[in-house]
Order: sequence, then structure tokens, then C-alpha cells
Amino acid sequence: MPATVLRQTVSNGLIETIALDAQGVTDFALDDQYAWWVEPGSSGLANGRLRRVAHESVKAETVAEAIPWPVGVAVSGGVAYVLSAGTQAEAFADGKILRVSYR
Repeated sequence: MPATVLRQTVSNGLIETIALDAQGVTDFALDDQYAWWVEPGSSGLANGRLRRVAHESVKAETVAEAIPWPVGVAVSGGVAYVLSAGTQAEAFADGKILRVSYR
């Protein structure tokens, strides 16, 4: 850690670096505009992030931060759904699904 997120283009097979600072990527999702992923982060898994990159870009952006242990992501209709496993302080009993609108 940190990990590197790479992509390979369909048109020419070129491998490109998207993010050099990824912290434990656990899940990816794709929609018509972006590739999405979640990172649990460090510090007791309380500072996770939802990140994305546009299909024709190599610049990753952080969409949401301070997500308690994000372990999954799904996207549909302009909304990203992040599965948070919760916090260590609550023995991970406070997990939830977070809704993040992006369009």
C-alpha cells in the first residue's frame, strides 16, 4: 500500500496509470461515463473514499470521503451506492448503504 489503479484502453491496448495513492481498493463498478472504486483507507478503516475516473481520462477524482470501511460500490441512473461495513468502534454493527448522487 498504497496501490496503483491502472486501466487498459480498448482501442489500442495502452496501459495507463489512473491513481498512485489508492488505499486497499476493494470493488469496482462501471457506468456509461466513469469507472468507480472504493478504498477502505487507513486509521481503523474509518476514512474510506469513493473515487472515479472518466472513461477518456487518466485523472482520478474523489467523490466522497470519510466513509466507514467501504467494501462495495454499484452505480445506476446518476447515483452511486456505497456499501459501508461500519466502524470498528461499533463492532461493525453500524454498516449501511450510502447513496451519492452525481449527475
